[in-house]
Amino acid sequence: ITGNNSVCAGNTATLTYYVATVNNAAEYIWTVPTGWEILSGQGTAAITVKSNNNTGAISVLAKNGCGIGASSTLPVEVTSRLPLTPGNITGNTKVCAATNEITYSIGAVSGATGYAWEVPTGWEIMAGQGTTSIKVITGSTSGNISVKAVNGCGNSAEASVLAVAITAVPETPVAITGEKDQCAGNSGKVYNIEGVKGATSYTWTVPADWVITAGQGTNAITITAGSESGNVRVVAGNTCGDSQAQLMAVSSVGIPSSAPAKIFASDNLICSEQTGLTYSIDPVPTATAYAWILPEGWTITEGQGTTSITVTAGTKAGNIEVKALNGCGESGAQLLPVDPTATAATVIGTITGETTACSGQAGLVYAVPEVPGATNYTWTVPQDWTITAGQGSNTVTVTIGKTSGEIAVTAANTCTTSLPSTLAVQVNLSPQALSLIKEESNPCAGLAYAVPGVDGATAYIWTVPAGWEIVAGQGTTAIKVTAPDGSPKGLVSVVAQTPTCNTAPVSIEANPARADVDLTIANVFSPNGDGVNDKWEIVNIQNYAENDLVIINRWGSEVYRSKSYHNQWDGGELSAGTYFYVLKVKVCDGSYKTHKGYVMIMK
Repeated sequence: ITGNNSVCAGNTATLTYYVATVNNAAEYIWTVPTGWEILSGQGTAAITVKSNNNTGAISVLAKNGCGIGASSTLPVEVTSRLPLTPGNITGNTKVCAATNEITYSIGAVSGATGYAWEVPTGWEIMAGQGTTSIKVITGSTSGNISVKAVNGCGNSAEASVLAVAITAVPETPVAITGEKDQCAGNSGKVYNIEGVKGATSYTWTVPADWVITAGQGTNAITITAGSESGNVRVVAGNTCGDSQAQLMAVSSVGIPSSAPAKIFASDNLICSEQTGLTYSIDPVPTATAYAWILPEGWTITEGQGTTSITVTAGTKAGNIEVKALNGCGESGAQLLPVDPTATAATVIGTITGETTACSGQAGLVYAVPEVPGATNYTWTVPQDWTITAGQGSNTVTVTIGKTSGEIAVTAANTCTTSLPSTLAVQVNLSPQALSLIKEESNPCAGLAYAVPGVDGATAYIWTVPAGWEIVAGQGTTAIKVTAPDGSPKGLVSVVAQTPTCNTAPVSIEANPARADVDLTIANVFSPNGDGVNDKWEIVNIQNYAENDLVIINRWGSEVYRSKSYHNQWDGGELSAGTYFYVLKVKVCDGSYKTHKGYVMIMK
């Protein structure tokens, strides 16, 4: 039977009692203590009753047509007092936030039928509410856990209370203080942080071969540095956990591992007492400064201690020396021999090149042997000549003007300039430049080419493609040529000569077809605008400048006419079909030859 087994004296409220249904039961027979009254439900599995001050028992029988089952009984006590205040709550008074299954409990209270627990805001009772022991999930705030005993007359007058405090995980430590660079083997070096609120210990880690010699667990450690770089790391901890780590990158700095690799010089040739010379090196890993030493009489004007210095040279040869430094020591030295006496030769060799040339001639080369110590060569030429390449070197390329004269060159470096070397050059005037070759080829004359004569020329030398033959005119301004059948286009060139000079050649692309006498007349074309066979073509018609073309339709009507036709007809607005042509061309004897036939327009 389920229901209150402790009833407060003088209770006027109705009470409910019930049992689980019994298989095959047709009705239920309830009995209650003397003076109690069943208000409703007799015959069912649940009744509502009104109590009085008599203690006793509630019982129930299940019944059907075959008989009555065994009874079930619930003793009930009528009491007239509230339960006592529970005893002390037992359990942790300092706990971590968000912790599961923390247990709090009390001893049983006489006369209590249950217990009412309360926990701080944000906490959660996982199990045990109503009993003498609960399990909770902690929140993030501190507060009180309280419990009252409960019976039918109410709750105990006072609650038992236990103050509990939340212990937080420590905050991340602030920045670590200490030296970021340590010489390998340094001892007694300290790294520390400010104390972190709530922390009860500190855990430090250092690079692999470093050693913590004192202070592990506190907010300051003493170390001996190893040869490896890495991080000094610390976390603050307490019983609830560890903070995020604070890191400080540290480097193990040994003596600079090697001498500077190479000294770079602004000038390889040095003049005595020359100013503004610079010498430099690439930075050396772990170096913090550089020590430079110069030959006797030389002076550093800027940059001592850095990777680059500016100096004034003395008069003595010697070595430029530099070492890399840091707080742990110095590297070996790098040396650069220097000699401030190097100069260019005061006299240079003979110029080689043509001593006679033609005006306008291009690509002539003049040179002198290389001069030890020279860094520059300066060439001069007659006023109307042009240096086209090589100024500054020991070889130049020139275009000849009309004036004879001298080519001169000097060699120099920062300290001295040589005397000039010269070469006299006689310039012979070239013939006047040729104009373009004129095409005079046709079916009557054959292949023919001509060029206007120029003043001063004594001959004209022609060249034709391989296999072609000049049959007349070589040496003159006009030639006649033959070409094998089927020859492709080729270049015909000519130069004008004097006894001493030639002009530049001029050329023309020669087309053997210009001498063809045969006409090839197409009998179909397709003016569709696709770029293929869009116009009616008569091969070699260009060789017959005087021609007359008439196109007629099948009814004899003229639909197109052209004088001097040159393959321009695209059919116009004519429809597709067959048309007839009459073509007259003027031939070599002055008469006209007539060609007739048909042509189809396809669209």
